[in-house]
Amino acid sequence: MLDNWKLAKILAYEEFCNGKISKDKYLKRKEEYSESISSAEALILRWEKAVNQENLQIQKIMNCKVAKSLRLLQS
Repeated sequence: MLDNWKLAKILAYEEFCNGKISKDKYLKRKEEYSESISSAEALILRWEKAVNQENLQIQKIMNCKVAKSLRLLQS
């Protein structure tokens, strides 16, 4: 998704350079695509944070199970 927005931004620039779109239209597209890129990056960061939190929870559970098993072995 993120790569698609970056590609669209590059293609808009190419269209502007080739005279296919006006400068105003290019700047509007560039702004829209930049906003979409920022939104996508923010979404990715939130997803990564959620995954990291989930991994921490799993690690805590595993640490508890290991500790419990060690206590049982020592008894």
